[in-house]
Amino acid sequence: MKKKEIDVDDLLKRHLPKPSIKARLAAEVRTTAQLKKELDELTTRIHGKREMTGVTGENWPGKLEPLVLAAAFLLRGEGDAERVARLADEFAGQQVQTVAVRFTLHRLVWRGLLTEKNRQFTVTPEGERALTQVREAAKRWIQALERR
Repeated sequence: MKKKEIDVDDLLKRHLPKPSIKARLAAEVRTTAQLKKELDELTTRIHGKREMTGVTGENWPGKLEPLVLAAAFLLRGEGDAERVARLADEFAGQQVQTVAVRFTLHRLVWRGLLTEKNRQFTVTPEGERALTQVREAAKRWIQALERR
């Protein structure tokens, strides 16, 4: 004996009440309000990150960010994650995990320091300013070490 297949969509249509236009509109309003709230929170975070100045622990959450940014800069928009990772290896003097570089690249894109097109990463003007800050900080560190 062959079992008859159950059409779940048909069962739901027949047995559940259809939401009224008013109920659907209320649900859309709630969804829109929630999305607007989340967008406002993300916008605030982005503006806060972009307003930071100097190179501090807050600006660079890890040691990999400046290395990855510098590697992307040197590759001049022709750097995919693999090429950036290999150049970051060279800067770090040790092998850097490609997956960590991928996450770092996307964090830098999110922060507005890089752009991505066709999996190639390019440094933005904001990224160039951040690199200038890193370079100046490195010079100060080296000068301070040389005086000791």
